[in-house]
Amino acid sequence: MSIKTQVCAFSGFKIPVAKGRKYVRLDLKSFTFINKKSLMQFLRKTNPRKVFWTAIYRQLNKKGQQNELVEKKKTRRVIKVNRGYAGISAEEIAKRKQTQSSEVLAKKRNAAIKEIKEKKAENAAKKEAARKEAKANGKKATNTYKKSNAKLPKAGHANFNSR
Repeated sequence: MSIKTQVCAFSGFKIPVAKGRKYVRLDLKSFTFINKKSLMQFLRKTNPRKVFWTAIYRQLNKKGQQNELVEKKKTRRVIKVNRGYAGISAEEIAKRKQTQSSEVLAKKRNAAIKEIKEKKAENAAKKEAARKEAKANGKKATNTYKKSNAKLPKAGHANFNSR
């Protein structure tokens, strides 16, 4: 036969049968307390986490746990999940990764780099040709800027440096 025990609403201690005090609020919510001390602390709205003798304080601040066995904390392991993109499923991506060796990937990478370099060289050659044409026609280069009075403030702006 097991004896029903209640738990104190303030301190967290177990209350045996026929012991303790019952408190009922105006909203008909009932609380059970182990003694008058915990009842009065509850009525003063004291935080039980800050009262040294309560079970809640002792749990939070790891008091009196020398005899208890402390379980090892389980570490979460990160699992990589490959998801599909629009138009390609995850299985297709996995297959492509398996089929392509590192040599093939290196060749593709080098080819892509060559293409980019060639495009840059073409663009540079076009710009150079345009500059030479402009010089031959007697026109100035298109990207020259007039030097203005940079030290003067812009119109409508206050000069904050002259304080």
